[in-house]
Amino acid sequence: MNSRPARLLAAASVGLALACFALAAVLWRPSGADAAQAAQQRWEAIATPRYRLQIEEVYRRSYLEARCAQDVDVEGELVVTVRQNSCPTPPQTVTSLFLQLQDLEPVRCITFGCACDFVGEPRAEYDTRLGHPRRINIRWATVPNWRHPDYWRAAWQLRSPPRCTPANTAVDRTLTVTLTPIP
Repeated sequence: MNSRPARLLAAASVGLALACFALAAVLWRPSGADAAQAAQQRWEAIATPRYRLQIEEVYRRSYLEARCAQDVDVEGELVVTVRQNSCPTPPQTVTSLFLQLQDLEPVRCITFGCACDFVGEPRAEYDTRLGHPRRINIRWATVPNWRHPDYWRAAWQLRSPPRCTPANTAVDRTLTVTLTPIP
Protein backbone atom coordinates (compact mmCIF):
# COMPACT_ATOMS: atom_id res chain seq x y z
CA MET A 1 0.00 0.00 0.00
CA ASN A 2 1.35 3.40 -0.99
CA SER A 3 1.31 5.93 1.86
CA ARG A 4 2.20 8.91 -0.32
CA PRO A 5 -1.37 9.48 -1.67
CA ALA A 6 -2.72 9.12 1.88
CA ARG A 7 -0.26 11.74 3.14
CA LEU A 8 -1.16 14.09 0.27
CA LEU A 9 -4.86 13.63 0.99
CA ALA A 10 -4.30 14.29 4.71
CA ALA A 11 -2.21 17.40 3.96
CA ALA A 12 -4.87 18.69 1.56
CA SER A 13 -7.58 18.10 4.17
CA VAL A 14 -5.60 19.95 6.84
CA GLY A 15 -4.90 22.79 4.40
CA LEU A 16 -8.58 23.06 3.50
CA ALA A 17 -9.58 23.07 7.17
CA LEU A 18 -7.04 25.81 7.96
CA ALA A 19 -8.26 27.87 5.00
CA CYS A 20 -11.86 27.55 6.25
CA PHE A 21 -10.85 28.63 9.77
CA ALA A 22 -8.89 31.60 8.38
CA LEU A 23 -11.86 32.67 6.25
CA ALA A 24 -14.23 32.35 9.21
CA ALA A 25 -11.88 34.46 11.35
CA VAL A 26 -11.80 37.19 8.71
CA LEU A 27 -15.59 37.21 8.17
CA TRP A 28 -16.69 36.79 11.80
CA ARG A 29 -17.84 39.91 13.61
CA PRO A 30 -18.81 40.06 17.27
CA SER A 31 -22.54 40.35 17.74
CA GLY A 32 -23.98 43.77 18.46
CA ALA A 33 -26.75 41.87 20.23
CA ASP A 34 -24.32 40.93 23.02
CA ALA A 35 -23.39 44.58 23.64
CA ALA A 36 -27.06 45.60 23.51
CA GLN A 37 -28.05 42.90 25.99
CA ALA A 38 -25.27 43.86 28.42
CA ALA A 39 -26.21 47.54 28.14
CA GLN A 40 -29.89 46.78 28.69
CA GLN A 41 -29.03 44.72 31.77
CA ARG A 42 -27.02 47.69 33.14
CA TRP A 43 -29.96 49.99 32.45
CA GLU A 44 -32.44 47.67 34.16
CA ALA A 45 -30.13 47.21 37.17
CA ILE A 46 -29.53 50.94 37.67
CA ALA A 47 -32.74 52.19 36.09
CA THR A 48 -33.14 55.86 36.81
CA PRO A 49 -36.84 56.24 37.67
CA ARG A 50 -36.96 59.86 36.47
CA TYR A 51 -34.94 61.31 33.65
CA ARG A 52 -34.95 63.88 30.89
CA LEU A 53 -34.38 62.37 27.46
CA GLN A 54 -33.25 64.53 24.55
CA ILE A 55 -33.00 62.94 21.13
CA GLU A 56 -31.83 64.48 17.89
CA GLU A 57 -32.73 62.39 14.85
CA VAL A 58 -31.29 62.71 11.37
CA TYR A 59 -32.68 60.79 8.39
CA ARG A 60 -30.44 60.65 5.34
CA ARG A 61 -31.11 59.41 1.87
CA SER A 62 -28.96 60.09 -1.18
CA TYR A 63 -31.01 63.16 -2.11
CA LEU A 64 -32.67 64.09 1.17
CA GLU A 65 -31.84 64.92 4.78
CA ALA A 66 -34.45 65.52 7.46
CA ARG A 67 -33.95 66.44 11.11
CA CYS A 68 -36.18 66.40 14.14
CA ALA A 69 -35.86 66.53 17.93
CA GLN A 70 -37.54 65.21 21.04
CA ASP A 71 -37.16 66.51 24.57
CA VAL A 72 -39.22 64.64 27.17
CA ASP A 73 -39.36 63.90 30.89
CA VAL A 74 -39.82 60.24 31.73
CA GLU A 75 -40.91 58.66 35.00
CA GLY A 76 -41.11 54.89 35.40
CA GLU A 77 -40.60 54.53 31.62
CA LEU A 78 -43.71 56.62 30.93
CA VAL A 79 -43.44 60.00 29.25
CA VAL A 80 -44.85 62.55 31.70
CA THR A 81 -43.84 65.82 30.00
CA VAL A 82 -43.21 66.59 26.34
CA ARG A 83 -41.08 69.70 26.06
CA GLN A 84 -40.56 69.27 22.31
CA ASN A 85 -41.41 66.68 19.66
CA SER A 86 -40.87 67.70 16.05
CA CYS A 87 -40.47 64.03 15.02
CA PRO A 88 -43.14 61.97 13.27
CA THR A 89 -42.68 59.26 15.93
CA PRO A 90 -44.25 59.24 19.40
CA PRO A 91 -42.08 60.42 22.30
CA GLN A 92 -39.37 57.91 23.19
CA THR A 93 -38.11 56.31 26.40
CA VAL A 94 -34.91 54.33 26.96
CA THR A 95 -36.97 51.13 26.86
CA SER A 96 -38.48 52.07 23.50
CA LEU A 97 -34.98 52.78 22.14
CA PHE A 98 -33.85 49.28 23.14
CA LEU A 99 -36.98 47.82 21.52
CA GLN A 100 -36.22 49.64 18.25
CA LEU A 101 -32.80 48.03 18.15
CA GLN A 102 -34.27 44.56 18.77
CA ASP A 103 -37.32 44.70 16.49
CA LEU A 104 -35.80 45.55 13.12
CA GLU A 105 -37.81 43.30 10.83
CA PRO A 106 -36.63 43.26 7.21
CA VAL A 107 -39.05 44.34 4.51
CA ARG A 108 -39.29 41.23 2.37
CA CYS A 109 -39.72 40.86 -1.37
CA ILE A 110 -39.19 44.41 -2.63
CA THR A 111 -37.87 43.76 -6.17
CA PHE A 112 -37.95 40.96 -8.74
CA GLY A 113 -40.53 39.12 -6.64
CA CYS A 114 -38.53 38.09 -3.60
CA ALA A 115 -35.04 38.46 -5.07
CA CYS A 116 -34.21 41.47 -2.88
CA ASP A 117 -35.08 42.50 0.68
CA PHE A 118 -34.80 45.83 2.52
CA VAL A 119 -32.78 45.17 5.69
CA GLY A 120 -31.85 47.36 8.66
CA GLU A 121 -28.41 47.10 10.23
CA PRO A 122 -28.27 48.74 13.67
CA ARG A 123 -25.16 50.05 15.38
CA ALA A 124 -25.26 51.60 18.81
CA GLU A 125 -22.99 53.13 21.43
CA TYR A 126 -24.04 52.75 25.06
CA ASP A 127 -23.38 54.73 28.21
CA THR A 128 -20.76 52.73 30.11
CA ARG A 129 -22.27 53.46 33.53
CA LEU A 130 -26.06 53.57 33.04
CA GLY A 131 -26.30 51.42 29.91
CA HIS A 132 -28.72 53.59 27.91
CA PRO A 133 -28.05 54.10 24.19
CA ARG A 134 -26.05 57.28 23.53
CA ARG A 135 -25.96 57.03 19.76
CA ILE A 136 -27.94 54.78 17.44
CA ASN A 137 -27.39 54.42 13.72
CA ILE A 138 -29.68 52.25 11.62
CA ARG A 139 -28.75 51.83 7.98
CA TRP A 140 -31.43 50.35 5.75
CA ALA A 141 -30.35 48.96 2.39
CA THR A 142 -31.56 46.63 -0.33
CA VAL A 143 -29.72 43.31 -0.20
CA PRO A 144 -29.86 40.14 -2.32
CA ASN A 145 -32.04 37.31 -1.02
CA TRP A 146 -29.98 34.36 -2.29
CA ARG A 147 -32.08 31.86 -0.35
CA HIS A 148 -35.24 32.61 -2.32
CA PRO A 149 -35.89 30.93 -5.70
CA ASP A 150 -36.95 34.33 -7.14
CA TYR A 151 -33.34 35.51 -6.88
CA TRP A 152 -32.12 32.62 -9.02
CA ARG A 153 -35.11 32.92 -11.40
CA ALA A 154 -34.33 36.62 -11.94
CA ALA A 155 -30.63 35.85 -12.41
CA TRP A 156 -31.53 33.28 -15.06
CA GLN A 157 -33.91 35.67 -16.87
CA LEU A 158 -31.56 38.66 -16.66
CA ARG A 159 -28.49 36.53 -17.43
CA SER A 160 -26.81 38.25 -14.47
CA PRO A 161 -27.51 38.65 -10.75
CA PRO A 162 -30.43 40.98 -9.93
CA ARG A 163 -29.24 44.47 -8.97
CA CYS A 164 -30.17 44.89 -5.33
CA THR A 165 -28.19 48.09 -5.24
CA PRO A 166 -27.70 49.52 -1.72
CA ALA A 167 -26.58 52.89 -3.12
CA ASN A 168 -29.99 53.52 -4.69
CA THR A 169 -32.05 52.61 -1.64
CA ALA A 170 -29.86 53.28 1.39
CA VAL A 171 -31.54 55.13 4.25
CA ASP A 172 -29.66 56.15 7.39
CA ARG A 173 -31.36 57.06 10.64
CA THR A 174 -29.11 58.42 13.37
CA LEU A 175 -30.29 59.21 16.90
CA THR A 176 -28.08 61.15 19.29
CA VAL A 177 -29.34 60.65 22.83
CA THR A 178 -28.73 62.73 25.95
CA LEU A 179 -30.08 61.45 29.25
CA THR A 180 -30.14 63.56 32.40
CA PRO A 181 -31.39 62.01 35.67
CA ILE A 182 -34.03 64.10 37.43
CA PRO A 183 -33.73 64.09 41.23
